[in-house]
Amino acid sequence: MHRLSSGDKIPKLTGQALSGQEISLSDYSGAPLILSFYRYAGCQLCNLRMHDFIKKYKKSYEPAGINAIAVFQSPIDKMNKYTSEHDAPFEIISDPDYLWYDAFGLENSWAGLLKAMFKPKPFLRSVAKGYSRVDPDGSMNRLPADFLINEKGIIDVAFYSKDVSEHIPFKTISKWINQSAVKSKSNYKKTKRRETA
Repeated sequence: MHRLSSGDKIPKLTGQALSGQEISLSDYSGAPLILSFYRYAGCQLCNLRMHDFIKKYKKSYEPAGINAIAVFQSPIDKMNKYTSEHDAPFEIISDPDYLWYDAFGLENSWAGLLKAMFKPKPFLRSVAKGYSRVDPDGSMNRLPADFLINEKGIIDVAFYSKDVSEHIPFKTISKWINQSAVKSKSNYKKTKRRETA
């Protein structure tokens, strides 16, 4: 699989969202986008990251006019069982056929799974937050990734994790927002959700 990097244009993709909508990446042109890939909906580390990301998004990223999409390899029924409890203010895509994962060059790594086992802090935090369950579906050793995409659909930052507990640091996202001088707001998802409510 071919990894994408800074300066690459994002591929044209559509997918089924947890909201029931068919989502296309092209729908998000015109505003900056954070695209995050997770493993499966019952992953305790993924749920911890979602919890932390949603707090940051509501406080800092959404007010700055940033859109977001999260991608899980789980089917919709598993997504409804686990991921829906976060009540994310952005769309979450179900990609059990790995179309989005493959298009962005995400990889599997048993070494990356083992490496995470020697980092107890994320596991302890996930248990403290109530995310102690493990209910895998699909690839357990899928490595996460995050992409910071500008309003023209060009990747500014591509972050491929080295282990299953790793995501792009929040300080990197904040630096990208500040350097991009993002001031405009996008009401895309709020508008779409009102239409389907």
